[in-house]
Amino acid sequence: MSTERELGEHSVAIDHMQKDMDEVKEDIRHLKIAVDNIETMLSEIKGGRRMAMWFCGAIGSAITTVIYWWAGK
Repeated sequence: MSTERELGEHSVAIDHMQKDMDEVKEDIRHLKIAVDNIETMLSEIKGGRRMAMWFCGAIGSAITTVIYWWAGK
């Protein structure tokens, strides 16, 4: 009887651990999705920043050219 009782207790403990592991696996899946979304957002920001720097450089060059042209007259 004692062995059967211990087996029952261990069975219940294993069931609880299995449920906990299932919850942990689900949490990890959600974290992976969140990290993927963050990586996507950061790469989009990085590309936008490069475009803005290129655009500002082009505008700055145009303004500098106009100023030198105007000052040379």
